[in-house]
Amino acid sequence: MGVPKFYRWLSERYPCINEYVNQYNIPEFDNFYVDMNGVFHICSHPSDDVHFRIPESQIFENIATYLNFLFNLVQPRKVFFLSVDGVAPRSKMNQQRSRRFKSAQEAIEKETKARRMGQTLPNDPRFDSNCITPGTEFMNKLHLFMVEFLAKKIQNCQEWREVEIIYSGYDVPGEGEHKIMDYIRYCKTKDSFESDTRHCLYGLDADLINLGLSTHEPYFSVLREEVTFGKNKQRHCDPIRTNFQLLHLSILRRYIFHEFHELEQQMKFKFDLEKIIDDWILINFLVGNDFLPHVPKFHINKGGIQILYDTYKSILPDLDGYLNDSGTLNLKRYQKFLAKLSEHDLDIFNQNNMDFNFIDDVNDITFGSGVDLGQNFDFEKMQELTEENSLLSDSDSSSDLDDSSSENELDEEFVMHKNHYYTTKLGFKDLAADVPKIVFEYVKGIQWVLHYYFDGCVSWNWFFPFHYGPYVSDLAKIDTSEEFPFEMGTPFQPLVQLLAVLPQASKDILPKAFQKLTYIPDSPLIDYFPNEFKTDLNEKIHDYEAIILIPFMDDQLLMETFEQYKNGLTSEEIERNRFGFHHLLKWSEESPENPDAFDLNRFPNVFDHKIFINQYVLPREIVYKGVRKNVNLNAVNGFPSFNGIDYSVRMENARIKVFDFGSQNPTMMIDVEKKNYTIESIQLLSKNFTEKIVYINWPLLAEAKLIEIIDNEFKYSKDIKLKNNS
Repeated sequence: MGVPKFYRWLSERYPCINEYVNQYNIPEFDNFYVDMNGVFHICSHPSDDVHFRIPESQIFENIATYLNFLFNLVQPRKVFFLSVDGVAPRSKMNQQRSRRFKSAQEAIEKETKARRMGQTLPNDPRFDSNCITPGTEFMNKLHLFMVEFLAKKIQNCQEWREVEIIYSGYDVPGEGEHKIMDYIRYCKTKDSFESDTRHCLYGLDADLINLGLSTHEPYFSVLREEVTFGKNKQRHCDPIRTNFQLLHLSILRRYIFHEFHELEQQMKFKFDLEKIIDDWILINFLVGNDFLPHVPKFHINKGGIQILYDTYKSILPDLDGYLNDSGTLNLKRYQKFLAKLSEHDLDIFNQNNMDFNFIDDVNDITFGSGVDLGQNFDFEKMQELTEENSLLSDSDSSSDLDDSSSENELDEEFVMHKNHYYTTKLGFKDLAADVPKIVFEYVKGIQWVLHYYFDGCVSWNWFFPFHYGPYVSDLAKIDTSEEFPFEMGTPFQPLVQLLAVLPQASKDILPKAFQKLTYIPDSPLIDYFPNEFKTDLNEKIHDYEAIILIPFMDDQLLMETFEQYKNGLTSEEIERNRFGFHHLLKWSEESPENPDAFDLNRFPNVFDHKIFINQYVLPREIVYKGVRKNVNLNAVNGFPSFNGIDYSVRMENARIKVFDFGSQNPTMMIDVEKKNYTIESIQLLSKNFTEKIVYINWPLLAEAKLIEIIDNEFKYSKDIKLKNNS
């Protein structure tokens, strides 16, 4: 799912979810979670200028400054959880590998272009962002720096002593945000976890929206830098110069309620917002995510999400339950959703086909005869084709095409089009056997991702073994009796993953014993380190969305090669290849003999309690699903929400400005109803609330003390009414 596109779509559709953060209206939060890799990237390479250089010491200083700023901005009251990407599941490694190959290629191309233009580049090497990968020397130095930085803050700063600080480094397996999710799931099973706990999650990935919603914690916000586009796109490693945004999932939850509330009167079973949210997360997978390619023809910027929503609304009343059972796919119901959605496969193809035919006809009219256009251009024919194309584009091909033979021809053309896609894009030789295989693996991937979001990792080794996704009309043919077994397996060690995801251009980041594996002709892995490779935009627009056509790493060959060459590792590299612990850092007056003392000479009051890597990983059967029973979803407690106001909802093509662009999508508009107060009701309000703390400035609520109420005639304070002469 494209980060900017999905984020922008949500902001256009639901304009109240975003808040520009400042010191006056940020809510209070109990737990603050930081997905650290976003901080690492911003602070190490804020500029793509080929002349830009930054020393390692400056990177570390930038990171310390950024974390100080984030902590002071949010001021968590209970928990500060900092999580670094460890070794990822195999299904994520394909994307990591693609990103690193692409970034290395782009850096080389920029430097080559600069030299060709006569520019002189600095002699010292540029910072290679691919070193922000578990197991590198850079990450090990950064890991040691981070633990000492936190110890120093705890020893010297009262505010940092008052919260529980947990640091999960690169040596703990799992993506940073998913280690955070493991921790939240773990906390939800504890009786001590308070019902009104407020969560704030910092990170750059739009996927954090889905992850936050999957927790079903009602008081949850996502913090990130402002998304900018076009010429004004920039980023700073100085947080003071950066605009931050809070996306309030508490408000998004209510928007989702209104998006689908019309279904309540049509359904055969109970309307449940929490189940609707679970399904909302599921159906968004089809426009792409980190683990599966998007299905053909469904794109965010081409109305793909609206099609998903409309299809869901049309099919849910005919089902006997929801598609997503708290992380378990109901395949029979999901197949019916796919079957309905597949109607758009043909519609979109027919529309595109008519567009291409129209262009061909216009070209024939315009250029076919090769004579002077001014004398022989057929304007009547041009207008006729234009009107015909316009009429057909607004019609439903399944109902409005009267000629059944034409319909069959279009169906046959669509089948031929799909066959061409599978044979050219995916290299299938036997379509009858190969298409069911990719369909099975894709739906299995949907189930894997669902588990990953709602339960945690259920298999370290499974991955989707294709660069492209199948058509929805083929997904709809999935056998509903299929089962999707997963073997848990084990995560790769850091240096194994490093060897799997780095390109040859970044070979210096590898241990010396492995560097030659990327270029010597007789290397067992040489085929997996191409210097040149093709990319495919595959209906996308921006280069960063392109599919990187490099081979998937062979896991068995990777492990065999690692075992063959690991004896060349140094003792320091062997140490970097081991798994470690979560660090629970606390300030205490305990005796110096405490074995958890961090460094008695420099930090006499800091204690580092090492927590086993799987401490927060729960078996699926004990994960608490849905909203906790002691939560009051209707409470008015100062956290941004729709509670406590009367309002109405309408959809409008409002063309509101989002990220400096006019919105392209319909917007859900909220009209707050104005209340008419009598003198008696104002006096009652004055009596009950004067000199008390109230909430103002909806929807970004802030606490205020009510001194008096003023209308056109009177000033009301507690039990007093005075003539208003202002």
